Amino acid sequence: MKDQGKMKTLFFLAAAMSFTAFSQDWYQDISGAGFRQIRQNDTTALELSGRTKQQKNTNYFIGTIHLDKPLNLTDKQVRLKITTSTPGEIIALAVRFYNAGEKTPCWSFMKWGKVFDGTGAIAPALFPGQNKILAWEKAKVNGKAADRVDTIRFWLGSVTPDVNISAVFGNFTISDAPQPRPAIAPYASEPAKVVHPAGSIKQADINRARENIRLHQWAREELAGLRKYAELWMKRTPGEITQWIPAEDAWFKCLCPNCGTQPEFAWRKESLSPDGKTMQCTKCKMVFPNEKYPEDRTYTIKTPRGNLKTIRYHHGKDQIAQGENYGPKYHISGAVNYLKIRQLPNIYSAAAVYALTGEKAYAQKTRDVLVRFAEVYPEYVYKFRATAYDSPEKHKMAGKLCAWKYHDSTILPQLLEAYSLTCNSGVYSDADKLKIENGICREYKHMIMAYPPTADWCRNAVPAHMTAAAYCAAMLGDHELMDWVLKGTEGFPAFLQKYYHRDGIFYENSAAYHNMATVPLYPLVSLLQGYSDPHTCGAPDRYDNLDLQKLIPSLPVILSGMAKATLPTGYLPAINDSQRMTRQPLRLLELASKLYPTAEMRELLLWFSRNYSSSWDLKYSLFLRDPKSPAESSPNVPSSLRKSTVFPGGGWAFLRIPGNAETSALVLTYGKYASHGHNSMLSYLYCDNGQEVISDLGYLSWWHPDRLWLTSPLAHNLVVVDKKPQDDRRIARPELFAGKSRIPAMRFNAPDCYPGVTKEYSRMMFAVPLSGKRQYLVDFFRVKGGSTHLWTFHADGKAFKAPDSLHVTQASKEEIGTGRLGSEWLNHLRKGENSAGTQTFIWQYDSVLTTALHFLTDTPVTFFLAGAPGLRDQSSPYKKVELNLLFAQKRGPDNTFVSIIENSRGKPEIRNAVLLKTSGHKASAAKVTTDSGTDLFLFAEPGGGKVFLPDYPEFTMTNRSGIVRLDPQGKVKYLWSEGNGELRFGNSVLKGTPPVTGRIKTIKGHRLFTNLRDTPAEIADNYLHAADHYDGLYRLSKAEKESGEVVLHLDSSEVIRLNPNDMFEIHTCQEKDF
Repeated sequence: MKDQGKMKTLFFLAAAMSFTAFSQDWYQDISGAGFRQIRQNDTTALELSGRTKQQKNTNYFIGTIHLDKPLNLTDKQVRLKITTSTPGEIIALAVRFYNAGEKTPCWSFMKWGKVFDGTGAIAPALFPGQNKILAWEKAKVNGKAADRVDTIRFWLGSVTPDVNISAVFGNFTISDAPQPRPAIAPYASEPAKVVHPAGSIKQADINRARENIRLHQWAREELAGLRKYAELWMKRTPGEITQWIPAEDAWFKCLCPNCGTQPEFAWRKESLSPDGKTMQCTKCKMVFPNEKYPEDRTYTIKTPRGNLKTIRYHHGKDQIAQGENYGPKYHISGAVNYLKIRQLPNIYSAAAVYALTGEKAYAQKTRDVLVRFAEVYPEYVYKFRATAYDSPEKHKMAGKLCAWKYHDSTILPQLLEAYSLTCNSGVYSDADKLKIENGICREYKHMIMAYPPTADWCRNAVPAHMTAAAYCAAMLGDHELMDWVLKGTEGFPAFLQKYYHRDGIFYENSAAYHNMATVPLYPLVSLLQGYSDPHTCGAPDRYDNLDLQKLIPSLPVILSGMAKATLPTGYLPAINDSQRMTRQPLRLLELASKLYPTAEMRELLLWFSRNYSSSWDLKYSLFLRDPKSPAESSPNVPSSLRKSTVFPGGGWAFLRIPGNAETSALVLTYGKYASHGHNSMLSYLYCDNGQEVISDLGYLSWWHPDRLWLTSPLAHNLVVVDKKPQDDRRIARPELFAGKSRIPAMRFNAPDCYPGVTKEYSRMMFAVPLSGKRQYLVDFFRVKGGSTHLWTFHADGKAFKAPDSLHVTQASKEEIGTGRLGSEWLNHLRKGENSAGTQTFIWQYDSVLTTALHFLTDTPVTFFLAGAPGLRDQSSPYKKVELNLLFAQKRGPDNTFVSIIENSRGKPEIRNAVLLKTSGHKASAAKVTTDSGTDLFLFAEPGGGKVFLPDYPEFTMTNRSGIVRLDPQGKVKYLWSEGNGELRFGNSVLKGTPPVTGRIKTIKGHRLFTNLRDTPAEIADNYLHAADHYDGLYRLSKAEKESGEVVLHLDSSEVIRLNPNDMFEIHTCQEKDF
């Protein structure tokens, strides 16, 4: 049947169509499943649904359409829309077409993994060879033309047992298939008519940098630094340039053939010999190439230009990395070439020197390097890991440089920036320009446009792909490629909306991977802001003076938000897969300050410039910093780093200690699990005296042998229930965040960590100030449900001391649990029984700095002591560092673990810490005696009954939690309470206030018009919690009445994703001096 170029609905292409409920294969269990015709949005659609069962393999449900009249789909494409209400459970989806009388499909399309990628809809276009959304399965088809199709079959799969899954297939249409992509990149015959500089650095930026150099010593020092970086290429002769930019391919994924070390650690910059001919493994010290491992085998493959290329390799044992097999091909010379290729970006420095000084020798050297690269880059084969491909369509991860297209995407922008900065220098002939534009830009375009922007296993690499594509588009004046970067659901604005939380944190909730995703935004945003297509572009949707600030309202918080998570150490928290020494990139603050010149941005920029800038970051400052701005950076800690805050998307809660924010901070993690997440819900880290004393170990590398240990629950500070890890679908509920009180406190509850087992899994923590710049922590961790509870803890001290009264014996790992818990990494595991009382454990950092943990219990507990890998320095990947761990195990189902932590330099202030007995309403109570007096802490169960302390008959409480501070004579100094009741100690009384609950009526900017009757008092810097949103904590600035309505003003930095009719709560605490 012919469609004659018009879109037609598939259901009406045949005169009649019958549906069968299911087509069942021998291994398929379709119990409870259904395939039926439904109405959706006034059109006919098909629903396939079922309930999965317990089985080892994927549960598939299959639905089949039989057509009364066969279709001829030759040169056609079938489009459809697939929606689901269960996106997280579906891991496989296939659509297959069968000719009449044939059992093997003539067309087959499938996606495995995150089919819906967190959304509920996809709209694939199905035709042979395409690889977007549902990819063509060449190995599944019989090779025959789809000219007699009478059967269409849908496969829906899940590996999650006992869940309902469903998908609706609708909006079927047929049209002409698009023309196939050319096999090789099309080249132009003349250079592009583009006005340079056209990259991220514009002429105004060059003028700004020249003025900075004229006025400021720091800028002159940066110019000298650029000259030093440029020297690497400036000293090389034409022959040496040819050697250092080889015609042979670069390969990254080559394990050391001798010792098996991962390439990330074996082949580092220092591994390469000065002449660039050999490399030395950083671990076993063997030099390669080596006659012991000869590259005496070859294979041939077609290059991107259609030529045949011979590649040498050493055949050895399979290369295994984190369970992934790269195969037996060791491209040793290719690994040497990889180390050479890594030096290419330095040519940017030479181009920058030319742009700033006009010294033509730097432009000439830039030209020589770029022309050489443009000669060899087209013939580099597509590759991923250790496998070569003859087409970019063969693997969506494949690139030409090294082992992944991410390498191309990070290196090319710097080369093209160098080209644009020197293009007007007069050193390039038209033939040179054409060679660079064809050999680099159009080759990259052909590779990257084989897939949509997000077609990468690693979403954190996507901004780099967009950046390189935008550079190529800008150099060529290529509207089509710029559309690839910007347009539709795969484009740059949509990507930021989807993959960045509203607090500016990348969705993987890792500082390191946030930086990986966000650092490319510096050149990308700089290039795109104000971008216009060349005047020769006649497209009706041409770009003219593109305004990203208007297009992407969340841009300022994306560029600067992570800076506010900086710890007193100067580093970002090593939560989830993030390295200990990860920092906020200054270049992002430079750009944010330029685009959004607010006082807060300026304050952050000046402080980070003084304290945590790198020499390479300041190269960007040279072009962005206003010459009229103060030359001196600020020594003052920005107000945003002195304020307790929550990152509601990333799931990090920061308590900054009042009066001591420069050296102390407590961070609790409660974020949703993501691809680079750890088993660490409600774990915490603590900084004091300017260093991290209770750590989240973080991350060394995806490929480091310790990685599985670092992600395990035993490597974190939390409670393990029933010897099992937390559920990956866990979500925490904020119950209190009182960051502005003099004793800041927070509580989060995450019973979903153990669904169906725990009714409560909550942690409440206080940061209690002492004299001077000192404080201690109080930690209540309450668990209800489960038969065994294992509380886990470690500090970073080099030496560890358990109490002398604890008599330990050897223990087995089975006693604390095996499998994914991480116990296989433990050594010297011992245990000791304790009936009740307080046990104090000491971690010693140096001769004076210690962390003391007072563990308080009134029920039997088994303590476990163990050593485990404690390496946190990525620069020394083979170093052995032992961490001292403490575990406390109790029988369930109901426990509250109470601990007091003091970090001290010299004599501790805590004299004693004990549990107190309570009566009346159930609660936990702790008493801490210090040099300054006595502090009482209460944490009651929900319900609001009266709590008594038999040891303090003058005490009563009907609140959820409370604090009493007594002076050495026993008189009340201070009361703190949370809840709707009352805290009383003798004649000293503090009445609580109920949570404010209400509904949002309308939203106007940062103003929420509510149904509240009364205006809440003292809400500035408190948080509104919209419970229907996992990221529903919003900082408040004030409340007032407008025209009789109570209006809540949100902090101006908040990116708002609330909706009318959202319900909310505001929890506050009360405090009073006596």
